[in-house]
Amino acid sequence: MAEIRSSLDIALEKAARLGSVDKEEMARDTRVERGRRLAVTFLQSQDATMRSLLEGVDPQGFQDVLAGVFQVLMRNIILPRDEQRTQISRALAGIGELKGSSARGILSQIDQLIDAYLQTKKHYYEHLKVQMEGKLGGLQEAMAQQYGMRGMERLSAESLPQFQQEWAKLSSEIAEQFQQKLDLLKANLEHL
Repeated sequence: MAEIRSSLDIALEKAARLGSVDKEEMARDTRVERGRRLAVTFLQSQDATMRSLLEGVDPQGFQDVLAGVFQVLMRNIILPRDEQRTQISRALAGIGELKGSSARGILSQIDQLIDAYLQTKKHYYEHLKVQMEGKLGGLQEAMAQQYGMRGMERLSAESLPQFQQEWAKLSSEIAEQFQQKLDLLKANLEHL
């Protein structure tokens, strides 16, 4: 009977340990979530600094809060779809505050990469637009001569389905190339 009791005691001890691990894990998750919320506050406020937001954080759970902050800031370093540069710049500034001077080189490279991405997209968009307008202009002139429509309103190349398809394909290729570089820089940033 003593053997059965000791097995029961062992099982109860394991259950108690699992319960405490769950409590510890829940506390950690709560601290990480707090860090995420602080990062969102930082991103939404132009006046806030990471230092001021992190001042009241308990030193015992500070690393967990930092992990949450870092996750959100890293997720906001993306290739912009439009001109959402402010949010990205804010995320870079937050990481700069967290990582300090060791990250400045990589953050500068990320900033330059995003600028290059936007310039490249704009260049190829304009190039495709000019190319399509050339084709469209010839078509409009031929229609005007054939049908006698001299006062016909000019069509926009951007409104053509062919332009939209070509631009979608081209912008996807550009984004893919730049995303690979951005992912590499972000991986380097995570290892600091």
